[in-house]
Parts: sequence; structure tokens; C-alpha cells
Amino acid sequence: MKKKTIRRVRWASKLAVILAAAPLFQLSQCITFNSQVGQTVLNGLPSLFFSTVQSLFLFPIQALLSGSFNTTI
Repeated sequence: MKKKTIRRVRWASKLAVILAAAPLFQLSQCITFNSQVGQTVLNGLPSLFFSTVQSLFLFPIQALLSGSFNTTI
């Protein structure tokens, strides 16, 4: 074979491998996954904020009711 033909065959085989593997990348699935994770995080933020604020406000009351701050040395 000529050098030019060998070069074309190698290039075509590399291209064929890339095209055969292209469906495995599934970029649309990655976008969907990232979108769902983002939505889940955003939906959970109000609950996280409320529980954090609630525990900060209730801590002094719990400490007063228990009689100590449960400090251990």
C-alpha cells in the first residue's frame, strides 16, 4: 500500500472507534443527572435552614431544662 492510503486507513479506523464509542458518553444523561441533583439540593435548603435555626433557638431552653450544658473535660 501507499503511505497515503495507510494514513487514511489509520485515520478511518480511529474515527470508527470514536464514532462507535460516542453513544457511551450520553451527555444528555449527565445534564439530566446534574439538573436533578441541583433541584434536590435546592428543595432541601429550606428544611435545612429551618432545622438549623430551630436547634439554635431551642439549645438554651434545652440547656436550662436539663440543668447543665453537659460539659465534659
